[in-house]
Amino acid sequence: MTGVAVTTFFTLWETALQERIPERAISRVSSYDFFASAGLMPIGLALAGPIAAGFGLHETLFAMTAVGVGLSLACLCVPAVRALERRDQLTPAAPSG
Repeated sequence: MTGVAVTTFFTLWETALQERIPERAISRVSSYDFFASAGLMPIGLALAGPIAAGFGLHETLFAMTAVGVGLSLACLCVPAVRALERRDQLTPAAPSG
């Protein structure tokens, strides 16, 4: 089930990036996105071991889940996130010269 949720999120995220970010900037924005997603992952992995050793494996996993769910709900509280429309439903933008 988690794999389905993650795949759905990444599909919607990449669609939103391609619809909202100008073509001239998509490469730069994607690189920042990848850096924040994968580039910082080693820091989380380095911290997870000592935290699990200090607090316990199940407690650490529960806390990580709570943080993830909390951050997801916080994102959904932003009205602009909930009101994001597909680009094909908007008035076409004038071509930039």
